[in-house]
Order: sequence, then C-alpha cells, then structure tokens
Amino acid sequence: MTENKAGIPLFMKAASGNVTDTTSFNRFVSQHLKSFKAALEASYFVADAALYTADTIQRIDRQKQYFVSRVPLTLSDSKALVSSAPSQDMKSLEGFEHYQVVEVSSDYAEVDQRWLLFRNQQSAETERKTLTKRMQKQSLKEANALKKLSKKAFLCQSDARQAFEQWQKSAKWCQADPQVVSKPCYSGKGRPAKRAEPDSLEYYIVANCCIALEQRLEAEGNRSFKDVYTN
Repeated sequence: MTENKAGIPLFMKAASGNVTDTTSFNRFVSQHLKSFKAALEASYFVADAALYTADTIQRIDRQKQYFVSRVPLTLSDSKALVSSAPSQDMKSLEGFEHYQVVEVSSDYAEVDQRWLLFRNQQSAETERKTLTKRMQKQSLKEANALKKLSKKAFLCQSDARQAFEQWQKSAKWCQADPQVVSKPCYSGKGRPAKRAEPDSLEYYIVANCCIALEQRLEAEGNRSFKDVYTN
C-alpha cells in the first residue's frame, strides 16, 4: 500500500503464491483497513478489480470507507451495463477529448455505489477495425461451410432442415433463410423419358447467408465499452 500523492510505501506483506489477490484484499480489509484509515485519515481506498468482491466491499462499507475500483466484467451486472452501452447517454469527459463517460447507480452486494462506464473513441475505432477483420475471416468460413452443405444430398426434407439447423447453431455471425428443393433421380442410363416417374427424390438446401446489422452493431457496442469503475 502506498500514499496517494508521493507514492510512498506504507504497508507491505508478502503473500503466498497460492493465495489469490481477492483473498489477500479481503484479509487486509478485515485486519488492517480500520487502523490504516485512523492513522492517515484516508478518504479513499483505491485498488484494482481484485478488491471487488461482494464480501470485501461489504466489509469496506461497514467501516464507512470510500473506495475506488474497477468492476470485473465477469459480473452479470457489469455485463448488462456494457451491453446497454450503445443506448446510454454518453457525455464528453472534460480535459480528455477522446473519452466519453456515463454514470449509473448500483447497489451490488447491497452497497450503494456510483458506476462510471468509459469509452475511448480512439480505442473504439481500433477495435472496430479488428472486429471487421475477425468477422470477415469467421463469416467466410461459415459461408463456405454452408456452400459445402448445399451440395450434399439428403433423403428427406426433414434431414435437410436438421442439417441446416446444425449449421445455423454453430455459426457465430452468419444467418440464412433456407429453402429445401427436390431433385428427381432415375435409375436408368441416359435421359429419362419425358413423362417418366423418378425412382426417388434427393433434397438439397438452397440458402444465401448474411450478417444481420443488429449483430454487427451489438458486437461493436460490446467491444467499445470495456471499463467500468465504481466509487
């Protein structure tokens, strides 16, 4: 632990390599935060996302200690906030021309907090280009798989549609509106007679795949908003 202005070390304890940071923070809050606050009249306790567990922030709150931390994106609440980011009213951050921010209230772990969601416009543009490359590569792979599937003959319409559904389930970006068409099969050699009845039918999938605009916009939104901070 360091003092905030000069960065002078104030407290240090070696931790076992078998102990996670979240466990270490919890132990510190339990054993030392009260003394640390009393000795230095600390207003804020600042730590990384390892601090942010329900048990730890409840302990901090019971000691009436303010804190600042990054919220892990593994939490369902933070995931939901990031997902809703494109619809949030982001405001420019004074002094930081490329950043936008929105503030929302949270009561995670029954502790009143302010969450701040940041977006970096420059990073968003870089992420958008990276996303485009990845989508192009993956969607081409999925389109080729559908093209290969369309050349496969099936014995009935049900089998054909089931095969398409399996493709659609595995496809991350592409989607399609399929049709199942039949092709007559004749056992004899040469061209069949004009009114000859086919011996059997084969069924094929006909579909053109695309990427829905909603998927693209959602992916851009989720990749542009990465950091949620709380205080």
